[in-house]
Amino acid sequence: MALFHAAGTGTDTRLGPQLVLYAGCLLTVVAAVWWRLVRAGATAVRIRRWATAALVLVPVALVAFLAGGPLRPGWAHRAGGTAQPPASSTAPAVPHQSPTPPHQSDQQAEHEGDDAE
Repeated sequence: MALFHAAGTGTDTRLGPQLVLYAGCLLTVVAAVWWRLVRAGATAVRIRRWATAALVLVPVALVAFLAGGPLRPGWAHRAGGTAQPPASSTAPAVPHQSPTPPHQSDQQAEHEGDDAE
């Protein structure tokens, strides 16, 4: 679940190193579960069936999720991330901000108290 969450909410999911990290995490978990299944012995047939099905279905579901969402252009923008929307979007890249009032310069602030003395 953490891998799905990271892939779905990360703004850098489309980067090669991030995809390699996801694959490494997934392979590590699959290898650990596979090792436990091998060591479980013949008495854990029922658990072995469920775990084997999960070992096949979870990677397939992750690839389908990535292809249908996070790897598509504009995903981070639609999901509320900080990435810029695709160039074909009609929405402005930066929301309109009202101008901030001008601040006094440091030099003016230093001399304000001079008149009172």
